[in-house]
Amino acid sequence: PNQSIAALVLDFDGTLTKEDTISKITSTGRNLLSTNDDRLEYDNNLRTVIKEYISDREKISKTSYTSIEALLRACAEAEFRSLERVEKYGLLGGLSRDDLRHAGSTSVRLQEGVE
Repeated sequence: PNQSIAALVLDFDGTLTKEDTISKITSTGRNLLSTNDDRLEYDNNLRTVIKEYISDREKISKTSYTSIEALLRACAEAEFRSLERVEKYGLLGGLSRDDLRHAGSTSVRLQEGVE
């Protein structure tokens, strides 16, 4: 039986991995879909999530903040909205711990010196 996932660690900026891990996770989720219609809907939802995330980040970059705390709060809020969208559109739906472990062990390459 698939266990639910309590925490998922991703490397967005290449600090730990040689490439973005998000694309690995989303392609794993997409590959679990059985019909072309499901994959098309998934792709459209993924594009929507990415587009809205980029829009949020652009708004942040065009705003003057009175403090570093205000900037960090705006960034955290944008990240939270993005996670809500991922959940809303079910982009990680159906992925088990084993699916994620397999994706991580077969396609994610760590930076040199990271274990």
